[in-house]
This record gives sequence, C-alpha cells and structure tokens, in this order.
Amino acid sequence: MKNIKDCMKSRMKKRAEFVKAPYGYRIKDRQLVVEEMEAFRVRSALKFVMDYLNNPPEYMVLEFIDYKKDTQHLVLNYEEAANSIPYSWICRQVGKEIELREQYFQAGEDISLLALQNVMELPFTEVESHWSNHGNLMRRAGIWAKRLRKMPASVYYAGVVTARTKSSSEELRYIGNYEPIISKEQFDALNKRVNETVFVD
Repeated sequence: MKNIKDCMKSRMKKRAEFVKAPYGYRIKDRQLVVEEMEAFRVRSALKFVMDYLNNPPEYMVLEFIDYKKDTQHLVLNYEEAANSIPYSWICRQVGKEIELREQYFQAGEDISLLALQNVMELPFTEVESHWSNHGNLMRRAGIWAKRLRKMPASVYYAGVVTARTKSSSEELRYIGNYEPIISKEQFDALNKRVNETVFVD
C-alpha cells in the first residue's frame, strides 16, 4: 500500500501545475514563485498571530471575560481567559493591525521592501494615528482576517501540496517544487497553538 501511495505521489508531483496563485505567490511557467512583498506580509501576519496567541493584550482578555460572562454566564479568571481567546478574534485584530500598517506604509514616499519591514516592526501605537479611512480599513481588514482564519489549513505556505485522485478520497501530501513562505516548524507551531485554545467559536 505504501509503495502505491509513493508511486501516486511521484506521478502527481511530476505533473503538478498551478493555475491560480495563493496570496504571497505569483505564477511563472505554471509554478509558484514567491512574491517578496506579499510573502513578507504573510510572515509578519503569522508573527503577530503567534504573539497574540501566546501573549494576548490585557484589553482583549478582559473583553473575552465579559463576553463569556454575558453570553454564557461563565466566569473565567484572567489566566483561563488568556488561554481561551478564540482564534477568530485574533485574526480579526491582526487583520486590522496589518491594514493599519499598510496604510502607514502606503502614505510614505519609500515603498520598498525595506520600508515595509521597518513599518511592520514599528510599535502599533505609533501606527494607529494613520487610521484615515474607516470604511476601507474594515473591508480590507476583513479580507486579512479571512485569510488568517484559513492559515492553519494552508499547508502550501509551508511548501506542501495536497491532492486527491479520482479513485481515492484520501488526501495525499508531498513537498512541492517551490519555495515555502514559512517553515514547516512555524506551520506546525501555529496549528498546535490554535488547537490548544480551550474555547473555539
């Protein structure tokens, strides 16, 4: 059985072609090529997500305590709440933060990758003052939130391709012939931390 799977993977890998690029990539000769500016945004977003998962800000923890009390009459202490922040909440907040930083970046004269890196490293309080277009911000932040909610299942960011054959419903995975945006270790760490969340909304 193992030999059959290996053979199937080998055949699929040889003919694997992409017709649509995920965010962070572009298509060249039907293969994925990293788009550096977008890829850096993905890496930055993942870092912010992990920071929020491991050390959520006090205001978010207190908001979640109130939310559980009001909606489920459940009283959590601070530590319980900090370890239970729903992943969707974090995606929503990081989406807003990424878009605010993007506004700050676009407002500058330098739109190089180095300038983007500098903006992503700024304290968030310094960036907040550039919230100039509320409607556009919320729409675009929603796009990022949706993208981040899918990230735990987006194995292609770690350089892994999934496929199913017509004769089998089993998902097969293999290492793709393209550069991953994040490492397999980072991808696994994200999934481990998300799965450790006590409450999932």
